[in-house]
Amino acid sequence: MAHFTDWLGRTERSSDPLSDNLLKRIAATFNLDTLSVNAPLQPLWHWCFFQEPVGEPALGIDGHPQRGGFLPEADDNDLAKLTELKDD
Repeated sequence: MAHFTDWLGRTERSSDPLSDNLLKRIAATFNLDTLSVNAPLQPLWHWCFFQEPVGEPALGIDGHPQRGGFLPEADDNDLAKLTELKDD
């Protein structure tokens, strides 16, 4: 197993301008009232925004960006071990 302690505590920050139109679209998707531009986002809406574009060649077989950038190159068993290290 790779040495995962180097990956613990890593953070990633991203920003994205949110227009009224984008907020209306996501609110309509979930059948919610539209938020104002300065209002806090609903829980988990950050998954709809704030993502770095990744071209198809850089995607893993699961459709997410390949591991090895922000996440370590590891299979799911290795990632479970990483969670155990963090809980210690």
